[in-house]
Amino acid sequence: IEIVLFKRKIFITHGEFCIMRLLKMSRSETRLKYIPIFAENIVLKNLPKGLKRVLDFGCGRGSFTNELVSRVAKVYACDVDRDVIKEDKQRKDKIIYQLIKINGKIPYPDNFFDCVTLMGVLEHVPNENQVLEEIYRILKPKGILFIYVLNKGLFGFLDSANLKFAVPKLHKYLYYLFYNRKAYEKEFIQKRIFGMKGDFSEGKNWHTHYSLTTLKRLSKGMFELQNVWYYSFFLPILLILDFVFFKIFGRISRFISWLVNIDTRISLGRFSYCIVVKLRKI
Repeated sequence: IEIVLFKRKIFITHGEFCIMRLLKMSRSETRLKYIPIFAENIVLKNLPKGLKRVLDFGCGRGSFTNELVSRVAKVYACDVDRDVIKEDKQRKDKIIYQLIKINGKIPYPDNFFDCVTLMGVLEHVPNENQVLEEIYRILKPKGILFIYVLNKGLFGFLDSANLKFAVPKLHKYLYYLFYNRKAYEKEFIQKRIFGMKGDFSEGKNWHTHYSLTTLKRLSKGMFELQNVWYYSFFLPILLILDFVFFKIFGRISRFISWLVNIDTRISLGRFSYCIVVKLRKI
């Protein structure tokens, strides 16, 4: 989705920064559409030239996937959410979409892709090792993997996505309050037949934050680290403030949105809130 903010064009993708995680709200429902997507910009700027096939693993609504079309010869995208894949296929004919299972083999040949992007996905899967092993299998030798996750920084404990795990009854009450029972059941009960609970895989009981050390351990023996980017520090606090402001006044705060934009340009290393790594298949 392309919008203009303060005369600057930005894109809304499936980067998982938004306070809508408090209730698993959609972007159209919250109107919180000014969140800068710094992680996706990092990946787009650092994509190797001449890529033939790229897979956006866990593509979500496909807005970031769509950004890859003009940069790559052939773009593939996959997700476990049946409804999302159905909507994506209806909107875009230049991307090859695939519905996948939460566990098991990814339906692509060995050594098939030049690059795979894993943007805000790893923390949602029940078995990180299995996913990375499958990505290793489908990547060509010396293929590139980009991973964006939330960093185990100073303010990680303020991640509102964990409300549903820490205080499920309060989360359910708030969802009923802002939406209704039918919406809650669709998102958190009916999706269980596909192995999903909201935007998390069944069996996942926390929105994980990762340190660089953890990412190195998970990728050991398969990938070597090429680069790392840290950014943002006060983001969880600012998003909570924005959510409160929006609920009180019915509109987003231009001042808070400006602070969020500034915050994404702050890099305090391991204390930061977000991390992007570039890995190469060994």
